[in-house]
Amino acid sequence: PLSHTLFGTQAALAAIVVLVAARLTHAVLLPVLVLVARPQRPARALAQLLRATVFDPIVLAVPVALAVDALDFNLPETLAIVLDFLTVAAVPTALFAVAIDLAGRRIVQLGWEVPVVTAVKLLVGPFITYCVLLAIGDFEAVWIMAAMLASAMPTAVRTEVIARGAGVYTTGTADCIALSGRVGVATIALLVWLLDTGALPLTAAELFGG
Repeated sequence: PLSHTLFGTQAALAAIVVLVAARLTHAVLLPVLVLVARPQRPARALAQLLRATVFDPIVLAVPVALAVDALDFNLPETLAIVLDFLTVAAVPTALFAVAIDLAGRRIVQLGWEVPVVTAVKLLVGPFITYCVLLAIGDFEAVWIMAAMLASAMPTAVRTEVIARGAGVYTTGTADCIALSGRVGVATIALLVWLLDTGALPLTAAELFGG
């Protein structure tokens, strides 16, 4: 929602691709991590993870959208109008829901690893994304901005759901969500300012003065 609000509809496709890629990466890496953390109950943990991944709305939306596009299906006008209203309302509703969730969260036990994980998520992650995209090829600016913004997002609430399902590090995960949500207000604002003002080069030629 934030990418759509800041960069317009041209960032929608980039944001969707980034989100789907992140979900697929989770689907591959999480089972391995769960097996390492809970080797005594692998079947149960893997079943919970598989269920959470398969029924993830973002994952489900991809094949549905592809099927609709392939069939060239046109929605009835009334339904299309309703969906248009929902599309417009999605961005402010999502931001409002995130704000409400963060307001109700408290940091229970701030271990040393929580600030470290938060710093990696909010600062190191976007920097790595920036470097990788510049090194790989000549991406359009909107793709780089959408990818950096997605990687700069605070730790998702879905992470706590996964941690509870696996029975691993639940308190620390909740603390990471609470801390990254608060600190993320400042770091995301800084990143948006850098992208909006052009202070951050979005091509290798601009970065190295070529």
